[in-house]
Amino acid sequence: MKHLNLTYFSILGFILTCSVTVAAEKPAQKASAAVPVPESLTPEQEARKIEVCGKASLIEDSIGNFSDQTSPWFPGNAKVLFDPHEAYLARVILIQKAKISIDISTFTFNSDEATFGLLDELRKAIRRGVKVRFLADAFGSVHETLTDQYRHLRTLLLEARNARTDFENHKPGSVFPGTADVVIFHPFFRFRTIQSHLQDRFIGHVKANTETSINWDRRSHDKIFMIDKENPYETYAIVGGRNFEGSYFSLPLANQDLFEDIDVLLSNDMHQVSDTNLSNTLGVHYQNLFCSKGNRWLKLSSPSKYAEKLNLQSVDNLPTKLAARDLDGASERLMFIAGIGYKLLEMKGASGFDFVVSGFDSVKLWAGNEIANLKHKISEILVNPHNEFVETLQNGNSIYQELRGLIRAADRSIDVCTPYVFVAKNERECLKKWVMEKPGRRIRLLSNSAATTDSLLTLTSFHSDTAPGLMLGDTYECHRPKMVNGKPVIENGKAVEEIERGVFDNRDLKIQVYELGKLDNKLFEGEKIDGKPAIASYFYGKLHAKFGIIDGRFSFVGSDNFDPRSRHLNSETTMFIDGPQTADKFTEAFQVLMSRSYLYGSPELHKVMKLKTVSSQIESMRRYQKLFEILPEAAFAN
Repeated sequence: MKHLNLTYFSILGFILTCSVTVAAEKPAQKASAAVPVPESLTPEQEARKIEVCGKASLIEDSIGNFSDQTSPWFPGNAKVLFDPHEAYLARVILIQKAKISIDISTFTFNSDEATFGLLDELRKAIRRGVKVRFLADAFGSVHETLTDQYRHLRTLLLEARNARTDFENHKPGSVFPGTADVVIFHPFFRFRTIQSHLQDRFIGHVKANTETSINWDRRSHDKIFMIDKENPYETYAIVGGRNFEGSYFSLPLANQDLFEDIDVLLSNDMHQVSDTNLSNTLGVHYQNLFCSKGNRWLKLSSPSKYAEKLNLQSVDNLPTKLAARDLDGASERLMFIAGIGYKLLEMKGASGFDFVVSGFDSVKLWAGNEIANLKHKISEILVNPHNEFVETLQNGNSIYQELRGLIRAADRSIDVCTPYVFVAKNERECLKKWVMEKPGRRIRLLSNSAATTDSLLTLTSFHSDTAPGLMLGDTYECHRPKMVNGKPVIENGKAVEEIERGVFDNRDLKIQVYELGKLDNKLFEGEKIDGKPAIASYFYGKLHAKFGIIDGRFSFVGSDNFDPRSRHLNSETTMFIDGPQTADKFTEAFQVLMSRSYLYGSPELHKVMKLKTVSSQIESMRRYQKLFEILPEAAFAN
């Protein structure tokens, strides 16, 4: 997230959500007495929402459409997208390849040249007859709504209207046009959203003991890019951490504000498309997000009566029309400015789509999400972080549920890369137990440093708690619920705990924690290191990748940070992949990032922290440290 402090918002959200939870304890009226209350939409928006989401979406919130039943793994194909230019061009190729539909969700949306290029390609797709849907989170795109009122996103709506007009007027070369729908996920303090939530609250559509309706703090952090979900044989998807902003694609130029990130390009296995596939896992998750009651459906303004009388149609939607000029030829312009046109031709190959039809690893896939966070109150786990497995399973496809299972079953190694991380004390203790149980086991965790982070509050927690808590040798005390036949033993309403103690010896670095950014960072140009001018050779940017590898076989990648927001408040999307070849490619990316990092506690990292360039960050971290001393760990635990 650029310009946003996630963890500050996490603490604010924690306090806000707890307040809302207490208020929500008042019994709701019985559902039998409920009177259906449709969402307050304009007639145009209502008709469109019925067409896209179904009539029930006007009354029932699609956010609740998750099950405690876990979806099975299914056969598919995967290709890792680590190179930023390659990741951008893969999206361009997918847009050009789409025949039926394109579904996109992003947290951050920023109007820059890279975004203009993708929007330009989306407009061309609409002209070809493709149905385009675009979801942007209100918080992640707050700068956009304050400055431009989503003018550039509205150009998709304008293009769909113009294409329809040209077709109806039999303009030469026009074909049956596609459609465009753009929604902003849960806008802040929008009267219609507040009204809808309050109505649901008081007519009994929300169960007081498990659910919340006041969800301004619940965000869609999902990053999904999917085409042609209607045809499983032609479905492709990109899942990862990259948002709609040039900083995530190293475009147009490299600098310190760029983000180090990673995605995965996915398709179904054409030789064995199963009943479970990308369409009815990832696609259904997207549908539920897109059709949420609290979303704002963008529309074009209606011509004023004054303009109609004076025949001033040229002023109709003038801001959007002006924005459309920014997009005209934007894709080709970016290819030239960034010098990546040749790479696009190379990736497209002889067929025009070589990159997205060949070179994949055959794998098994599992689509995880945390959509239940948007509907349910914060888990009781916050009260007792030890009993992490006693939560009532609301969402069978929970990312954390699957991750816990894979980690428990791990035999050799666990590698995790994440920009924002908090590992609760009992989790650390149990990881120490795991690594000491068998010789040769290893855990590596990679995150940001003071020179690369965009969230100092998160880094303070990482530096003062998570990193030393993982690496420093000491006795450990792992609390786990006693399990019988796969279920926790409950006595007097509480889980019976099993407590295992032992000694954690980390002299041979069984657990390693790394922080991105070395002393040759161009950020340090002009400074002296050990009395000599800094040798500046590389922009390290800011780590934003969220992925991991377990036992060289399982890998996972997505939008999910290992922080409180992702665990409790955000909707997230992560793909789990079973395949050693793909795991090897993620391991290669991990090793590249590790080569650009220093081990926690190393002399080199201490030198980084003493440089004037990061001195203000270090001072802020000292102030934040006092905050952690007065806040309970429960505010950050899972």
